[in-house]
Amino acid sequence: MATIKIYPPQQLPAEGVTDVQFKIWTEELEVYLDIDDRFQKFLPGGRYDNWLAAESNPDRLITAKAPDRDDDLPKFRRELRQMLTIIAKLIHTDYYNPILRQSTSLQWIYTRLRQDYDILQQGIHFLNILDVKYDITASTTPTGLYNNYRSLIMGSLGKKGDKIGWQNKELSQDENLSPSFEDLILLNVLNILHPRLPAYVNDQYAHKIGETRRIMDYKVEILTKAKQYIEEIESIESQPISVNNHVEVGEDPQEPDINYISTRGRQRDRYQRSNYRPRRFQQSNQRQQPNRNSLPPYCRLCQLSGQPRSTFSSHYVGDESCPSMSDRDRSQLIERVSSQLSNVQLQEEPDLEAEYGYASINHQHEQ
Repeated sequence: MATIKIYPPQQLPAEGVTDVQFKIWTEELEVYLDIDDRFQKFLPGGRYDNWLAAESNPDRLITAKAPDRDDDLPKFRRELRQMLTIIAKLIHTDYYNPILRQSTSLQWIYTRLRQDYDILQQGIHFLNILDVKYDITASTTPTGLYNNYRSLIMGSLGKKGDKIGWQNKELSQDENLSPSFEDLILLNVLNILHPRLPAYVNDQYAHKIGETRRIMDYKVEILTKAKQYIEEIESIESQPISVNNHVEVGEDPQEPDINYISTRGRQRDRYQRSNYRPRRFQQSNQRQQPNRNSLPPYCRLCQLSGQPRSTFSSHYVGDESCPSMSDRDRSQLIERVSSQLSNVQLQEEPDLEAEYGYASINHQHEQ
């Protein structure tokens, strides 16, 4: 009969262990220890899953539990020491002495490691969930990210007997994830994968979800296609958009507008409005500057002097009909303008024929 070889987990490093990595390590550790009948009684749920710290009592196990007898305790103490030595070798050497001398249970070891690795999940450590990020170029898959995120949530669920301060009560049973909570976890993961992904998934699956279907029913399909969806979203975001029938500078007017949901144009429009910032458009989309030659008459002097609109809109500043300017001021204005115009030197148009050497040729033709 073939047998399966079970190996111990890899040694934990001194730092940089994630919650998922730690849970994998603990599962592999317990499976490895469980294959030895001698260690089963020290695992969680076993008859001796708690013991005394060696620093307080070197014997660790004081009382035998049925059906064991006190005569069995010396052998159990040796077996416990052997198990702790194996565990200590599977962790960084910094933890060797604490595990051998201070541990009181396997759970005590787990809690101590979580504290030092800063992967606690309850209390203020629940906020560590905000540090969950996704790098599409890394080895973590969307499914792996989902499992990691959900694992953090599961580790923060309340246990029977936990005190809930803001409700002033004690939990009568362990918390479980409700279907709505599962939907919310998946939605949060989609947002971490890409901030536009939830809206994209909504457009793809909204018509499929009804009274008997939830978004979790499509979890596997969505996470499997997540990278493809992200690429499509980023492709759409890289395309120029049109506003008021004017195209962006550099865009080919004949190029069709790309619609990632061909049958849901209304959703596309909402998606574009939420994703894009105003950009610079060609001159036809900018505010047209007024043609000053076509401006109606206007006299600022008459307006400031309190003349009615019919008066200050009937002539220009300096006209002879202006009632707000004296003849002397009008004469001085004309003199100053004339003086400035007399000093203006008009640049003669260059003789292009001479500059390009055609003057002599033209002269020969004239002869």
